[in-house]
Amino acid sequence: MVETAALFEIIYVDNFPAGFIIAFREGLNDYDFKSYKWFEERYPKFLYIDRIVVADSYQNQGLGRVLYKRAFDYAKENEINILAAAITTEPYNKKSMLFHAEIGFREVGNQWIRSNTVKISQQVMEMISNENS
Repeated sequence: MVETAALFEIIYVDNFPAGFIIAFREGLNDYDFKSYKWFEERYPKFLYIDRIVVADSYQNQGLGRVLYKRAFDYAKENEINILAAAITTEPYNKKSMLFHAEIGFREVGNQWIRSNTVKISQQVMEMISNENS
């Protein structure tokens, strides 16, 4: 996954890997994840946040926001207006749903994955381009 990722970064705290982000651009023919393919069918240009992971001992310290800032910066540098993510809704991931809503994501669809055992909310954040900045 790391080799094909458009964005892969590890964040360290006191020399400990506290979290990471993996994100992909559109156009990956060999990436067969159902959620990614869903966005691929609907958006010509996007950055798909495949996963952001923060170690339990570093939760609630703003590291998720730091990692998303990396994604925002990458999108801006590469003129990408759509950030895409999938959040589990069955079983319900309240913390992730609240976090994504707080930073500006909105649901654009949903689907069942993993043999219809997990439901995900397909969400996007539309990056606002400011040509005067």
